[in-house]
Amino acid sequence: MKRIVTIVFTLFAFLSGSVLAQSARPPDSQVESLIGQMEKAASEFERSLDKNLKKATIRSPSGEMQMESFLEDFNTNIKRLKDRFDKEYSASSELAALMRRATDFDTFIRSQPPTLKGRSEWDSYAASLNTLAAAYGSAFPMKEDNPPRRMNDLEIKQAADSAVKSGSSLKSSLSKVYGKDEDEARKTAAAEIDAMTKGAKALKARVDDKKPASGEAQAFTDAVKKLQTTLSTKTLTPEATKALDGINASSRKVEQAFGMTAS
Repeated sequence: MKRIVTIVFTLFAFLSGSVLAQSARPPDSQVESLIGQMEKAASEFERSLDKNLKKATIRSPSGEMQMESFLEDFNTNIKRLKDRFDKEYSASSELAALMRRATDFDTFIRSQPPTLKGRSEWDSYAASLNTLAAAYGSAFPMKEDNPPRRMNDLEIKQAADSAVKSGSSLKSSLSKVYGKDEDEARKTAAAEIDAMTKGAKALKARVDDKKPASGEAQAFTDAVKKLQTTLSTKTLTPEATKALDGINASSRKVEQAFGMTAS
């Protein structure tokens, strides 16, 4: 009995680890809300900051800086991020620029006494920026080897549409990939293409509805891997090769968007 419990627990831990290895990936609408929350927290910090410090020259890891100039540039970075983010552009580079500037200041403010006026508001701001960074697969303070990167909803939906289109083309090519005596094998491959197509459509529908879609993303990429295995022993026609390459490209985009580890 103990052995059975151990096996079940080990299997559960393994499966849980698989799920946790990918990002929940909030939809665009939630990212817009996070940007707004971050902007509000930044305003609250600036209002609460010691007036003398606002006029001071401070030292940061990148050198000396005028606090007034820092705050002005800081607000410009936030506005640029907010203005640039839309359905066609995730503004990853704009967020990276903001995070670099904020990381410099974070180092400075944590070198000051905890009683510094505005310290608590900065901590609140840093927490909101960290939450936003997580939506881009990053964290605050930012490390240069882990900058923010994000694919917006539109890119994922386009990847799903491309997979469906490529799947249709691949399915039409199966009659030239399998011989007349391989009817059952051809039907198996066709069924797996259908499963992949269903997964792609389900993924697009969830993203379109602005709902979490990590499970649908996993189901889609798993279906692609299964199809790859099935066709790995076959000699594909140029048309089939092109179609499968298109499906694989869509799968890689989804893996990247949801922070999956490609195997």
